[in-house]
Amino acid sequence: MAAAAAYWRVLKAVHKHVGSGASRQRFRDFVTAEFRAPTGTEADAKERLQLAGDYLTSSPASTSTR
Repeated sequence: MAAAAAYWRVLKAVHKHVGSGASRQRFRDFVTAEFRAPTGTEADAKERLQLAGDYLTSSPASTSTR
């Protein structure tokens, strides 16, 4: 379930911060491919989820004071 939550959070960040059109679609395709790719071991899967979480917490939207 953690993977699904991280996946949707990353897609929402792409939608919010990447321009429109083909550029956004390429990023969405990349994110989808990365989440669907085989992870190998359980440790590899946790590392990839941690990387996605780190990306979200370091994005400008999460650090803004709006």
